[in-house]
Amino acid sequence: MCKSGDSTDKACENSRFASLFLEFDGLVTVRLNPRLYAIFSKEKMMTDFRFCNDRFQLDTNQVVDPRAAVSWPALGDEELIGQIASRFEEPLDFPPIAQAVLPEDLIAIAVELDTPCGLPVARLVRQQFVSQGMNPENIQIVCGEEMDDSGDDYVVHDANDADQMAFLFGDRDGNPCYVNRFLFDADVVVPVGTGDGGRRRNTLCAAFCDHETQKQLGRLKPEQAAAIERMVDDNLGVFWQVRVITAPGNQVIQIMVGASEAVLEKSSEFGNDAWSLQVDQTSDLVVATIESACAQTWSHLRTAIINADKVAGDQAILVLCTDLKGKPPTSWPIPDTPAEKHDELLADVLRQHPLYLVSGLTQDATERYGFGYLKDSEQLQKLVRQNQTALVIRDAHRVKVLEMEGC
Repeated sequence: MCKSGDSTDKACENSRFASLFLEFDGLVTVRLNPRLYAIFSKEKMMTDFRFCNDRFQLDTNQVVDPRAAVSWPALGDEELIGQIASRFEEPLDFPPIAQAVLPEDLIAIAVELDTPCGLPVARLVRQQFVSQGMNPENIQIVCGEEMDDSGDDYVVHDANDADQMAFLFGDRDGNPCYVNRFLFDADVVVPVGTGDGGRRRNTLCAAFCDHETQKQLGRLKPEQAAAIERMVDDNLGVFWQVRVITAPGNQVIQIMVGASEAVLEKSSEFGNDAWSLQVDQTSDLVVATIESACAQTWSHLRTAIINADKVAGDQAILVLCTDLKGKPPTSWPIPDTPAEKHDELLADVLRQHPLYLVSGLTQDATERYGFGYLKDSEQLQKLVRQNQTALVIRDAHRVKVLEMEGC
């Protein structure tokens, strides 16, 4: 699962996508779906990209992927199933999961926000429970956001739907906290979240509480928000969880199961190693991708732009490759809009660099939002050829850019 290069694998966020191999000009193009292609040399993997175009290629002689030499072998279907079974038997700082769950327990598997491959992994977690004798009718997968998947074996939380909510507690200021009813009614709540990028905090509260509580979290200081998140975990009886660590291109490389604090700490260490980026010198052209289906947001685009700026030279060209659609937030520095409302950090980066966008937006919308428009891979290839090299940052919204040596 989530491993490019196996025709039996399924794309992370959509099980309908099958692989197709085509060979030409000494390269093998692995087609995962109409928007996702991986390019390999016959000797080693070069890079892969997610686009709106049916076919995408760059001249690999002009592309530098600073993380290509880092080997993070993806888990295939059977390896992933086996690792989940092993982690259930020997979780971190926790007894075997079979000893912590009763056959008649109601189980809610809660897929947190922005978790690459979260739904496929949740399905395998459910499969593991069933293999241990749990009743499949007592297991419900609840996702914190819409999924690019037409399956009917999960539900999506709606923070504005009062019928989905149950009162959990009131804080010391008298503010009520409501939570998704499936989680409230469950005997066992199992968070499935990402360990990528060293995220330490749980996001059950952000993903599965009511809209007012979510707004309140956004206004609080980090330590205050963390206190509420702990109260949500404690009131739901969350003592253990599952963390998914991926490599660029939504490839699962590690599953961690165990006591919450131990798993968050270990996945943070592993995620930092997997997603750290350091380059020897800046580049005149930086191509940054956002490949995860669950990450096609303006917030992630902002992070990708800021990370690309950190490895770009003065006046370097930035190209962002996404499946982004929809309108930007009011803080986005759109030309001819009031500057006092603009995100100052982002505005400063956009003033320093010409910025092009490959996305699901129309040319008119792209240019109206202040980007240069690139229609397809051919136009991007021409841009690359005008520069000596293009530095590629895959899943740029997730990387942790380290300072260059000597800085």
